[in-house]
Amino acid sequence: MKGVTVVVGMVLLLTFCAAAEEHAYFDRKFALLTGGHAFARAVDTKTTCSNLARGGHEVGLPWQSCRAIAVYSADMVSAEVATRYLLHRHRWHRLEALNSAAWTVPATEGTIYTLTHEQQRHPVLGPKLPIR
Repeated sequence: MKGVTVVVGMVLLLTFCAAAEEHAYFDRKFALLTGGHAFARAVDTKTTCSNLARGGHEVGLPWQSCRAIAVYSADMVSAEVATRYLLHRHRWHRLEALNSAAWTVPATEGTIYTLTHEQQRHPVLGPKLPIR
C-alpha cells in the first residue's frame, strides 16, 4: 500500500507543482484537482458503503454507517478547498497542488484497501462471493 501512495503522490507532485506563478484562485487546475479529489472521495464512500452493507467493518474510521462516512467525505473535500484558499491567500502556490495530493491520496488508498480487503460474505447469498 505504501508503494502505491508514494507513486501516486510523486506523480501528482511532479505534474502539478511545476509552475509557481501567480494565478487566479478558481482556475482550471483548481477545478481538475478538486474534481479529482471529490471523485476519489465518492468512489471511496461507495466502496466503503458497499462493504458495510455486506457486513464488513470500516477499519480507519470510528463510524460504521454509510451516512456518517458520506458526510465525512464531503467534509474532507470542503476542508481541502479551505486549506487551498489559505495557501493561495498567503501566496504559497506550489503548496496548493501538494495540498490537493495530500487530501486525494488517502481517499485513493482507502478505496484500494477496501477493494483488496473486502469481507467476502453476504448475509443472504452465503459465506463467499467473488470480488468483481
